[in-house]
Formats: sequence, structure tokens, C-alpha cells
Amino acid sequence: MNDDLDTTPELHDLLRFTLTCMGLGIPPERVVGDFRSGLEKLRQQGSLSLRDMARIRAQVDKRPDDEHEDEEWVRGYTAG
Repeated sequence: MNDDLDTTPELHDLLRFTLTCMGLGIPPERVVGDFRSGLEKLRQQGSLSLRDMARIRAQVDKRPDDEHEDEEWVRGYTAG
């Protein structure tokens, strides 16, 4: 995540929950799916802007061989 993202307590709770699930050995694909779902819920509640949610998703979904910039993905996600 970028350092300039103003995180909310709800986002911190979601991150703690995600890390706990990973530590308990829950399959990574399920943990990531639950994390994405949690981000969407925070966005719907107004705790997280669409742009911030997209920036977090860009970081989570980043792959080492990714050729496009995160900001490009964020612009596309928020426009779509």
C-alpha cells in the first residue's frame, strides 16, 4: 500500500483479519477473495473511496511480470 493512503480503523481491522486468516492456514485464494469483498463493503459504507480501493486492489493483484503501471490500472478501474 502507498504511504499516502489515509487508512481508517475499519481498513486496519480488515488487514488484521486478513493476516490472521493467512496465519491460520486458510487457502490464499479464499483469503484474497474475502479481502476484496471486505474492501468493497468498506467502499459501500463510505469508509474507503473508490480510488483508494482501486489503489489497494492494484497492489494486492500486482504480479512480478506486470508491465502496466498501477496508476493506469486504477484509472481504468475507477472509470469502469
